[in-house]
Amino acid sequence: MKLQPTFADSSSALAGSGGIHATGRQPAARDVGRMASAAATTPPRNAPLNNERGLNAQVTAAQQALGFLDQTASRLQALKQELGARLAGRPGDPAGLAQRLEAFAAGWSRRSRETSGSLDARLGLVPPGEARREFRLRGLDLQALQQGGAETLSFYPDGVGKPAQSVLIDAGMSAEQIVQRFNKGLAAAGIRARLAEDGELSLSVAEADWQGVVDKLQLKGDGIRFPGGQAHRVRVEAQGEAIEPAGWHSNDIAGLRRTLQQVVSAIAQVEQARERVKLALERAARMIEAARDSGDSDWAQAFTDDFNQTLQQGGSYALLSNVAPALIGISRYRVVSLLAL
Repeated sequence: MKLQPTFADSSSALAGSGGIHATGRQPAARDVGRMASAAATTPPRNAPLNNERGLNAQVTAAQQALGFLDQTASRLQALKQELGARLAGRPGDPAGLAQRLEAFAAGWSRRSRETSGSLDARLGLVPPGEARREFRLRGLDLQALQQGGAETLSFYPDGVGKPAQSVLIDAGMSAEQIVQRFNKGLAAAGIRARLAEDGELSLSVAEADWQGVVDKLQLKGDGIRFPGGQAHRVRVEAQGEAIEPAGWHSNDIAGLRRTLQQVVSAIAQVEQARERVKLALERAARMIEAARDSGDSDWAQAFTDDFNQTLQQGGSYALLSNVAPALIGISRYRVVSLLAL
């Protein structure tokens, strides 16, 4: 059995199945040597169940995300009731309501810390610490990038005086080629590029690095799309979060109505997120139970049969000699984790 914990990608914004899956297909044994060698120098993505490092970290983070969503849902319901009462003309404390709105905004700002970075700004469940913020840069739309001659765009993620990252733009490049150039040029800065749903270029950075990008990022070109010479600050346009309490107000009737509408929308999104996280945890539980139920002898026999089949299809003793040292002393669950890489 191949055990493969996966969470919904942050860009999906809870679209798709998202969760932890168990599949029945074993990788060909010819890949085991390469996987084992790689595991010797880099930690496996899916650590063995017996030491609970990899899978347990994801499950724990998902539980933290669920706890945060439960608290958020409760606070939103309380705000909904109070806002509705105020709009219905019932007496209340305006200052107290404003304080509760501020308290909710403060709680939302702790999302990344309280979920170990497993719940992104769009309420997408991601592996622990991998929540990212998406943004766009004014002037970096695809139409502008695809027009004009060749130009080198020099990015200064930490400000002028710190190392620059360069992206070479050629005339007539396709959207996919532009994304590839940005990913290659900005990889060292931890900035990723993709085509958003509207077909435009979207960049993202780890949430821990987000404020630094907002405060320090500068850019210079060759005078074609961006001015040359000295680098200039570039306007960073954050892509909207699922919940934006900074715009919630209770100063007047219009503000109360707008805030109530946004709170109701936020409740719906949080409920959807809760269901996705619950589904991921249920799949994790089923995967662990399936691993416990599968007998060691059955697993070993299946592995041996697959390995022998590979040798008969053109393998050699060299393959065995490469794989065997890597497998000596490794438990069944250790090998499962390597197979899942």
